[in-house]
Amino acid sequence: MAERCIEYEYRSHPRFEDMDAYGILHHSRYLLLAEEAKFAFMSDPDYFGIDILGEKVKFLISEIKIKYVNAIRYKTGIPAVIRLQFIIREDIKIVFAFQIYYENKLACKGETQHIVADGQDKLLIDLPSFLTERYKVLEQERVG
Repeated sequence: MAERCIEYEYRSHPRFEDMDAYGILHHSRYLLLAEEAKFAFMSDPDYFGIDILGEKVKFLISEIKIKYVNAIRYKTGIPAVIRLQFIIREDIKIVFAFQIYYENKLACKGETQHIVADGQDKLLIDLPSFLTERYKVLEQERVG
């Protein structure tokens, strides 16, 4: 994760119902925490402030990588900290790299890679200018 990126931090409380029979956060829920952080980042007016549920642009998943490092055991009131990195690669690929921490320990890390479509599901050859222009401004302000 050494390349240039825009960084974002998000907190979310794991829920009891997300735990498996062993009291550990179910493996599928880590990715949901990362997705929750991604939606918060894209809709945050200090960053992009856009609806990524399909009005202007859609980020369609093309690849997911995830590595589990430490289990999250449920404890009331302790948030997971999701450190998100937003990267544009090759002018058409969007990457959200993430690290999830719980009780100051790395629980998992990974990334989702996306291709981009417009609101009518048409794949885009180039990223929309509103996205690339805002990325350049944020990159100058908040380079990671």
